[in-house]
Amino acid sequence: MLLPLVMMLFYLVTEKFTGRTTALFGVLILPLTGSYTHFGLGLLIGIAFAAYVRNRRMRNAFLLCAACVFCALYRLDLGYAFILSMMVAALIFAVGEIARNHSSKELLQLMSAALCSILAAGAILFVLCTVKGIDPLARMQEFVSISSSNLTWGYSSLGNQEDVKFVWHYLFLPFAVIIGIVYMLLSEELKEKLSEDNYYLLLIIGLSFLFNFSRGIVRHNMTENSSYVVWTAYLFLAMLLACLGRHRIFWIIYAGFILLGSWMFSEQVYDEQSVLEAAVKNNEAITDTWYDSVFGGPEQRLIT
Repeated sequence: MLLPLVMMLFYLVTEKFTGRTTALFGVLILPLTGSYTHFGLGLLIGIAFAAYVRNRRMRNAFLLCAACVFCALYRLDLGYAFILSMMVAALIFAVGEIARNHSSKELLQLMSAALCSILAAGAILFVLCTVKGIDPLARMQEFVSISSSNLTWGYSSLGNQEDVKFVWHYLFLPFAVIIGIVYMLLSEELKEKLSEDNYYLLLIIGLSFLFNFSRGIVRHNMTENSSYVVWTAYLFLAMLLACLGRHRIFWIIYAGFILLGSWMFSEQVYDEQSVLEAAVKNNEAITDTWYDSVFGGPEQRLIT
């Protein structure tokens, strides 16, 4: 149901680094949809924070908090990774503003919006629980118990340590992302090359992989041959390399990461469909009637 929204978010992110036309054709034509459907909604938080950086108004701060609540309610692990990433990026952003402009306006705005959102969410929870005759404190304890159940469903093993995908998942990708983030924080050239909102959007994407990495260790690890928690690493590294080189190479690098990961994690042939191909197949039953009518097949009329 949320796939069109996730596709739109993915387009809005990629067009900032590749251009509108390239991003549109990449999203529609390249068969990469399955790589970002699990956690793609988290991009909403990154886009909302980038919007706040562009226009630092209280309204955008509340919209950012609303995006955090929406993502957390949709998937708690998704919200956890991207909200923590946004908080770190917001702290870096606020400290930078204090150092440059000696102004704490942005920090106060974000903290005020967050506090008001937490109080509003708590009040709504209290009212709903009261109306339904449920103890709010007991429900909160239940929520915390469910949130911390990652270890309950985790595996005792990380997988086969001699497998190449083990090294790729647990060593190469984390260290590559960490190096990329450190480079972002230290490189003045990159900060000048990117607009401020795109800089923090890219930073949030990279940090989200690190905050979600624990889920790839405990729950969705190499024991069950799961790889979908690493897509933000692919996206971050592809965007960073495209920024260092030419923006047009982003799709080549990103597709290369996806295909390489598919080759390591699956013994089957890569058969992901593009958005355009899936749309055409959905209309196959209708378009086949056109073919039969034109080329001598059984005559079928769409309108009688």
